[in-house]
Amino acid sequence: MTNSIWVETLLAVVSVGIWIVALPIIIFGTFTALGGDTSILDIGTIIVVAGFLIITLLAVYAVVSAILEIRHQGLFFDQTHDIASIAHAGIQFLKTLIAGVLLISLFIWIISALTATATSTAIPGLSNTSVSGSASALRMVFRWNLSLLAASGFLLPVTVLIHTFGALVLTIFRTVIGTDG
Repeated sequence: MTNSIWVETLLAVVSVGIWIVALPIIIFGTFTALGGDTSILDIGTIIVVAGFLIITLLAVYAVVSAILEIRHQGLFFDQTHDIASIAHAGIQFLKTLIAGVLLISLFIWIISALTATATSTAIPGLSNTSVSGSASALRMVFRWNLSLLAASGFLLPVTVLIHTFGALVLTIFRTVIGTDG
């Protein structure tokens, strides 16, 4: 297994660990916020943002690793000869696709947040005020983008952990049967 998979795995595990820690804080903070105290919810939100920053770092690392791999070895499916290399190419392609979607969605969300008016919410696309025409269509795009951002933020660490598990199983299998592969 390459060193890049271990770096990706470390980032994925740390981000998932941070989110696991943040979940009870967010839940408890939501209940205390109903009583007027939002300090616990604010702390939970900061922890979630820290986890998302690590996911963003993971996405950047995955895309850069994929670009370097393509530059040195060609496109993902160019060098596929056996089942293991086909599986590796497929998971690399999927991981790069998810990371790219996350980064593009994050870029769109940042641009939309910077261009939001003072009357809109802090998270673009979530305002419930009724508007018509192009503003309504734009709000729908922002909501879809936010959904893409959340889905890719969830799927990226899952994909990395599946890749790591597969690579670990393959390494153990090759060690047991005695091939260097």
